[in-house]
Amino acid sequence: MHRFEKVLRSGLKLVVDGFSKLPNKISTPILASLSDFPTWIGKARGLTAATTYWPSPLEDATERYNSDSSIGILIQGPIGDAPSVQQVFETIRIYKELFPLSPIVVSTWESSRALLEQHVLDSNVHLVFSSDPGSSFPSNINRQSVSASAGLKILETIGCEFALKTRVDHRVLSPSALMYLKAAWSLFPNPNRIIASSYGSGKFRLYGWTEQLQFGRTAALSLYWEGLPTETPHVTVSANPERSALARLGLAVHESRLNVRYMARQGISAKWDWADHLSMFTRYFGIADSHELRHIQLGRDKTVLDHVYPWNNDFTNLYERHSTFAEWLLYCQGAFEVRPPTNVLLLAAMKVPNSDLVLLDAALVETGSKHPS
Repeated sequence: MHRFEKVLRSGLKLVVDGFSKLPNKISTPILASLSDFPTWIGKARGLTAATTYWPSPLEDATERYNSDSSIGILIQGPIGDAPSVQQVFETIRIYKELFPLSPIVVSTWESSRALLEQHVLDSNVHLVFSSDPGSSFPSNINRQSVSASAGLKILETIGCEFALKTRVDHRVLSPSALMYLKAAWSLFPNPNRIIASSYGSGKFRLYGWTEQLQFGRTAALSLYWEGLPTETPHVTVSANPERSALARLGLAVHESRLNVRYMARQGISAKWDWADHLSMFTRYFGIADSHELRHIQLGRDKTVLDHVYPWNNDFTNLYERHSTFAEWLLYCQGAFEVRPPTNVLLLAAMKVPNSDLVLLDAALVETGSKHPS
């Protein structure tokens, strides 16, 4: 680490410690701004998400692990132009080198068929095209569900017991990524458990483990992604105002909404409190550290926070902290924090702007729903 960065980290820690002692109404917006400071530095130094922070995985032939044909790889999402096609085929090239026995499925829209079918693919790479269901709130969850579900069906047909579900704008670069994910899943076997990357999995965002990169049994992931999420909004709690407020915010957070829907398919209704969050975390989900996966999101400067300036550094405010593999292990062993997070922190960690609540109300009216209660 550069000496300047060390001094900056120490200075920011002192500043954050000072602001943390102020009332929440004052400290929250200030700390939220400070959390973006490392991104500004990354941009100034040219550290974009496309920058390879690690040595190329293809340069060191000694760093290899046994490939496993029972693990398939799904790359899903929109592929609309020549640069995005090039990006996807570069990802395929890397995966074929790192995981030569793993079948690869690319799932996208019918509108991309002409762009992709002109390329010659080997028998272990499969394309699947679906009709675009159109935009939806929040974060186009219907689109992601349709393309993910279509790709997972192909992996099931091939006979892959496990699957790594990723997006076209994501990539893992560690030769040990698939073995690491399978080892994490195997620590506490549950056929319905889904392991998520730490990148995007906010520690204090209730049921907010990321959907961007997931690993589990293909059947479990198929259940997770089946159907349109906007057709099944979860129930908000009316008896407890604090839980009701968190449940309403959860309708506007696509990660929480998808995970709560998956829990409902296990016959479990979310209670929207910290204890229930931890219970679901240990029973049905898990975390793999993005650093160990060498997980990057392509073309997004924000990823610099996770690669060069980890989310969980001392100067990062609590609202931005991400879950870690170590924390998940501790929770699974019954080791929890002595002091649970406050409701103020849980509300802030959902990070839902008022503009999104307006969009949520409009989306619920459009589908003929009220806030379920």
